[in-house]
Amino acid sequence: MVGVPGMAHRIFAAVHSLGVSIILIAQASSEHSITIATTMEATKMIKEALEQTFSQELKLGKVSCVRVVGPCSIIAAVGDGMSHTTGVSGRFFSALGDAKINVMAVAQGCTERNISAVVETSQSTRALRAVHAAFHLSHTYVRVGIVGGDTELGYALLGLLEAQRDKLRIAFDLDLQVCVVHSSDPHGMVILKNDDGRPGDGSITTMSYNLATGTSVCGGLLGPAVDDEARQIEGEDLSNLVARLISDACAHTVIFDCTADAAAAAHHASWLNHGVHVVTANNMGISGPKDVRDAIDHAERRKDRLSGKYLPEVAAAGGLPVVSTLRSLLSSGDKIKRIDGIMSVSMSYIMFRVAPPPMVTECRSFDQEACSLDMPEQNKTSWDKPDACSFSTAVREAITLGLMEIDPSYDLSNEYTVRCLMVLAKELGLQNDGFDVGCIQAKSDSLTITEEIDAQMAKRVASAAKKGCVPRQVASIDVPNRSISVKIIDVPGTHIFAITPPSCEIVRFFTHRHYRYPLIIQVSVD
Repeated sequence: MVGVPGMAHRIFAAVHSLGVSIILIAQASSEHSITIATTMEATKMIKEALEQTFSQELKLGKVSCVRVVGPCSIIAAVGDGMSHTTGVSGRFFSALGDAKINVMAVAQGCTERNISAVVETSQSTRALRAVHAAFHLSHTYVRVGIVGGDTELGYALLGLLEAQRDKLRIAFDLDLQVCVVHSSDPHGMVILKNDDGRPGDGSITTMSYNLATGTSVCGGLLGPAVDDEARQIEGEDLSNLVARLISDACAHTVIFDCTADAAAAAHHASWLNHGVHVVTANNMGISGPKDVRDAIDHAERRKDRLSGKYLPEVAAAGGLPVVSTLRSLLSSGDKIKRIDGIMSVSMSYIMFRVAPPPMVTECRSFDQEACSLDMPEQNKTSWDKPDACSFSTAVREAITLGLMEIDPSYDLSNEYTVRCLMVLAKELGLQNDGFDVGCIQAKSDSLTITEEIDAQMAKRVASAAKKGCVPRQVASIDVPNRSISVKIIDVPGTHIFAITPPSCEIVRFFTHRHYRYPLIIQVSVD
């Protein structure tokens, strides 16, 4: 076909002789192919007519084949405002790409008032919704699944999405539709009633979840479920979650993993490979066995756009924007030398209570007066308890305040902190350095509740006080030496680790640009 005059004329003459209308024409500048779009009913006779017209060329191999591809649909953006407006095509095709739509052919009129893309009919609804959302003709719909609906975090997230749904619609044209909530047995899976996969107003709420399961995470049994938007399916495990969640009619899907379950983390790579975005508070995947870590890493690094995004922000340090800050530093060309901090809320509280810094009451009073702060009663924890207490008493207080895991040994043995460090190590490219949670944990200063611990800790506090210091648990990553550690060290009483308020996390970044005075992030979970 290359350089042979009259090829297009013969194609269109053959189609014209059949009295068939051509909807779209596309030809690459290489002249190796020419594409026409028409109705499905006319494809058979057009194919036969073209094969007859080019019978000699087909025999000689000058034309390789006449091929019919279908069923297909044409998605078109049309409007006078497109003319001489830059970025319209970019937005159009970016929307299709983000929705994981494969474009088979493209055509645009020279007036710039129309641009058309041919897609598979099975993807046409999703493509249309994606383009509508890109040009703000409708909301961007996102189908949401929550793993760990029976956990405090998962239930709180469900309530947050419910409360913010209308605000997100108005502010960002974004509609988050909670379609599936998975819980541990015996609750199984809660799904939307009459969910046909198409965007709509329905969404699982805290009330519909409670009614479907007959229980409330906040306590108490409810009566039998009444007719509501959600229904319960018992016995379905996480292997069925993606099938319940993904829909051809919706371009975007996200799963929130609110558990601390290794079994759930084992599904992260599979979810990513299905094109589902994963937002996880569960660090068991990144810090788990090497095969699980490698599977997640491979799914993240796929070069095509079919893989979902993996967002482990909450898995690194609770509410601190540590991962996003680290990624911003790295993407700007900065080099990380060291990351350290207090990354366990429970250990932050315990060590503060065991060894409060001097002048703690005066510091709090100054902040209240300077900032006109009115501290709620429920947030008055150890700021109002400047006197030191025993280690076991501090642990009991932390448990009462809900700062510790269900199994306190998970915090005291430093397993939680080590797993947080493993998340950051992955971002730094240290994942393949042979780091293992058990090995790092064995070298850390872990604690256990024994009869001797109170006396041992009191002795440690007294020894530090003689030097003007207080003991604090400090987690660190030394990048040049490629090492990870969690140690209880004596820090000066005026050091930021010493005066960090209880139940607060703090992380410092020592970088090439921020070396003498590190970049500091701090937040409280109160």
